Amino acid sequence: MPCNGTSHSRTQTDAFTMTSHADNLDLRLLLVGGTGRSGTSFVYRQLLNNREMVGFEEFESQLFTSNQSLIDLYDRYTRSYSPERFNAVCRVFSEQTRARFIALYRKRPIRRVFRERQIDNALKDYIQGLQQDRMTVDNLQPSFSQRTARLFHTLFELDDASDAETTLLEKTPHNVLFFPQIRQIFPSAKIIHVVRDPRAVAESLMRQSWGPSSYPEAFTWIRQIL
Repeated sequence: MPCNGTSHSRTQTDAFTMTSHADNLDLRLLLVGGTGRSGTSFVYRQLLNNREMVGFEEFESQLFTSNQSLIDLYDRYTRSYSPERFNAVCRVFSEQTRARFIALYRKRPIRRVFRERQIDNALKDYIQGLQQDRMTVDNLQPSFSQRTARLFHTLFELDDASDAETTLLEKTPHNVLFFPQIRQIFPSAKIIHVVRDPRAVAESLMRQSWGPSSYPEAFTWIRQIL
């Protein structure tokens, strides 16, 4: 289950609302991003202490940042559509999304079985709905946003009874590279860009097994995000 905090303080989140007219569905979306080792995880955990915030701990969905992401899907859907290319992106997006979210339940086998079925059905309905709308809807952006909001509700296990009080948090560092494109999908989404002293970030990156091995490499990495 996604985690939410227990703080009694309230956060003004009206600006985050994205309404699906088809389903009367609200999705309040707050993204956290920044270069690796900049403190995005710390900020994310602090935000989760607010009872109006919900998200999975220590999880990066990469829904907007991976190869064949929602951004690629949106581009194929609205700008450069062809059935073959759109279906190819849909297939990769569905496979990646399914694998990432089901992996959350690898230590809970009974729950995993239920979630596999739920996620599979949600992705199937999502793709079929987009394909149907592509043939029948004139304004594609609201259609894509509405169906994606519904998909997010299933993926992140948002409680329909408390949607009006809930802001969905998603922390993937590279979100900051794609914010203009994300706003095309969710115009009311907000992002927190976490910035740390680049010298401290470079030091931290170089201590990671997967990080760069020199200061020039580290600063090249950092400049890509800043």
